[in-house]
Amino acid sequence: MNTASESHEGDAIPVIGRSVAFQGLPLVLVLVLVLALWSCSEDEEVDSGSEIVITDVRDVWPSVVDLSLTNPETVFGSDLTSAVELTSVRAAALLSDRGAVLLDGRLRELVIYDAQGSVRRVLGREGEGPGEFLAPSTLTRLAGDTVAVFDGRTRRLTMFSPDGEDPLVEALPPEVFDRAPISLWRLPDGSWLSFEGDIRTSEVVVQGSEADLVGVPALVRRIGPTRQASDTILSGSVASESIRVGSMFLTAAFGRSTHVGVSGDVIAIALPAGFEVRVIVGDSLRHIARMPDAELRLERAEVDRLRDSTKAASAAAGQGFMAEPIYAPELQPANRPSFGDIVVGRDGRVLLREFAPPLRHADTWWVLDPDGRFEGRVRIPPDASILEVGPEHLLALRRDAFDVPRVELHWIDWRRLYPE
Repeated sequence: MNTASESHEGDAIPVIGRSVAFQGLPLVLVLVLVLALWSCSEDEEVDSGSEIVITDVRDVWPSVVDLSLTNPETVFGSDLTSAVELTSVRAAALLSDRGAVLLDGRLRELVIYDAQGSVRRVLGREGEGPGEFLAPSTLTRLAGDTVAVFDGRTRRLTMFSPDGEDPLVEALPPEVFDRAPISLWRLPDGSWLSFEGDIRTSEVVVQGSEADLVGVPALVRRIGPTRQASDTILSGSVASESIRVGSMFLTAAFGRSTHVGVSGDVIAIALPAGFEVRVIVGDSLRHIARMPDAELRLERAEVDRLRDSTKAASAAAGQGFMAEPIYAPELQPANRPSFGDIVVGRDGRVLLREFAPPLRHADTWWVLDPDGRFEGRVRIPPDASILEVGPEHLLALRRDAFDVPRVELHWIDWRRLYPE
């Protein structure tokens, strides 16, 4: 398999998976703490079949196009006549008839809409039987509008046909996975693409009497249709993914993270060190895009402000501040993480959301064209997130004043978005 795995086997690539929600805990307890302790070995020579696309920062850094997202073509949302009340939309995909499918993780449901935004059917429910979910996370649209949903709790991938009848369930074989992946997608040829981390073999570094720094080995690999063999695309380890203070696990604020996006047979991986994105199409590494000197330094004053704000919030809640050791200078990386999210289209276009410190919102996305060149940036409204992009569209997740989610379809001519 001609992928980045052959030229980057053994790279130390830090990976952070999904943020953990602590329902029922006071907001101040859900601290988003600062950490670093990451290492990355020198890159080996990249497969000669790939092109390294280097973009001068000066060409794109100032270019920002505002997407107001004020006139959606279609809105896919709650529908009381169909007893659909969306709560937590995890993923969405545009269907061939310009309808959409939404995955609501809290409801454990797939909601299918027609092109006018009306609910056509609802699939799935809470449970462990066929077509039921406990913790659905990733959504993949396959040929013929079949959709695949991965559930890490049940360790299954479930395929639903457009009519919703007789879902096909693929269980994760224990000989291939010793634990459930962080994310898993089904590729058009029947292969799986998995994003894994094994916390059981992590190295623990103690900082102070209350804090543990947990390192998580990470792996991105492709498992063939027969499930008998796999190809490593990227592998490595991270010195710290999450922090335990007392009995609480907290998400890292400045920890380096790898982001993986999949659409059709296109796989995009944003690496944690620098502005580097690798795009794989089918079995081949299509290109590696880099932007030299694009990282922003992490200033100690920024870390101190975060520490002081969380300390003040702890005091206001009448609680002690346990996280002081985590803010030690030796735990901070030299630069801020570059990206906080990734979305990839079937044409190879990649959108990368800028990283935002905890309790702040990043509304700017970098746009990488199908040839691997950075076109510029787009700024979207602060209440929006991008769930899917295509050659001429995007699906945006919005929330109203009552925090009720909806998904909007917007037509975007990406090729004409930026002036020549």
